[in-house]
Amino acid sequence: MTSRDSVELELLSVLVQRIAALSDGRDLANIGFLVPELARPRLHTGAEFVISEGLRTVTRAEARELAG
Repeated sequence: MTSRDSVELELLSVLVQRIAALSDGRDLANIGFLVPELARPRLHTGAEFVISEGLRTVTRAEARELAG
């Protein structure tokens, strides 16, 4: 595998607070990081996340707005 094909995987612990169910079937949620300084360099509007419990993917998420 070349470096061009490799994907950097970074696992961070998160807290998810569901705040609303949207009419299109998606959920709106607040996502907090247990160690925010590790997440900060990768956070931006449009950033995509895979949220898992152990090896099982629970959901996918997209950052729509960043707080402070």
